[in-house]
Amino acid sequence: MSEAVPPVLFKRLEPQHAVDMVSRGSLRVGTLFEFRAIEGDKERRDEGEGTLQLHSDSGDRVYNSTEELPPVLRGMSIHCGPGGISTKSERAVSITSAGPNMLVYCMSEELIEGDALREWGGACVRIVRPAAFLRAIDKALREVCNRQGRQLGPVQRGRCSYVDRTHNWHQSLPPTWLLKPLSFSPQKEVRAAWVADDVRDLKAVIVESPEIADSCQMATGNNDRAT
Repeated sequence: MSEAVPPVLFKRLEPQHAVDMVSRGSLRVGTLFEFRAIEGDKERRDEGEGTLQLHSDSGDRVYNSTEELPPVLRGMSIHCGPGGISTKSERAVSITSAGPNMLVYCMSEELIEGDALREWGGACVRIVRPAAFLRAIDKALREVCNRQGRQLGPVQRGRCSYVDRTHNWHQSLPPTWLLKPLSFSPQKEVRAAWVADDVRDLKAVIVESPEIADSCQMATGNNDRAT
């Protein structure tokens, strides 16, 4: 899933990391699953990252073949046997879907300052050329992963959807990596993500590129390159 890139984006982080980003183009691309394990950080920690709770329709429903199953179930390699599959009520059957771990870089469409910004570390970088910024990250990230012997799929991007993670399995939904609980909606998050061919021991990656720095300026939290 890829959407048009917003005209400006923001990255909230600690002051030294902000300076590294605007001066050297150095930043950290994290993983989806690490957001589950962040301790003591109500803004970042989300135990349900990458998961989705799917449930059956209301009333009686019979699926006579695998082809009749909703796409999300077929994508989970669920198959109908000779007798088919029958459900009798809403939530009669509930399935937890967990997508793969991914490399993810998180940004925001909203500038925050003051006390709210301190919750994120105290500094904010304005990404003034988001399309060029994402191309630069994509290039630098692939170079690092290639040296690790890990291949990446195409970069994906999109705005997070702030909805409950429990849904009827016939409902069309964004990818799980873009689903966030409603309580996170003030973040107005935009994400770029990469699927790796091998997710074993997938860890955050530090990348550095002059093209990254050229697309950024300090927004708040430090006077270097301030606007």
